[in-house]
Amino acid sequence: MPGRDLLAIVSEELDIPLRERNVLLLASGYAPVYEESSWKVPEMAAVTQAIDRMLLQQEPHPALVLDRYWNVIGTNKAAPRFFGSFVDLETRQRPQPARSHV
Repeated sequence: MPGRDLLAIVSEELDIPLRERNVLLLASGYAPVYEESSWKVPEMAAVTQAIDRMLLQQEPHPALVLDRYWNVIGTNKAAPRFFGSFVDLETRQRPQPARSHV
């Protein structure tokens, strides 16, 4: 059975994403090390501000922010106008803003 240190070295060398490193640790009988957090936590404020700025800078072109499951979690103002010409967006669930004051 590989030790925690060996798993860390192999994971680093293979450039395994942190979320998957937790899966590897759990499968090997160890507790997860890497914390997963929401977009809404204060520590993510700089990231969400950067994403909001990128969305704004893409205007007048549509831009989307997707999560790892391809769910839309944010858009700029042009995206609904563009995609609304192909799909009735009123029947679709709207994305939740990345931050509460967006």
